[in-house]
Amino acid sequence: MIKYTVYLTDRELIADFVRAGTPYLPEPRPAATLLIQPGLANPALLVQIEALAAI
Repeated sequence: MIKYTVYLTDRELIADFVRAGTPYLPEPRPAATLLIQPGLANPALLVQIEALAAI
């Protein structure tokens, strides 16, 4: 993975996302962007992750 972008619907989800997701990230850590987006395409979702990888 080269880069990933995370869209969260609420700032209060940041700590939980970091705690849950960090152990699964490869070394070296990829570039990352985290954005707060009040609504996603599916209103039932709280998190959307977009990742870019190279083979």
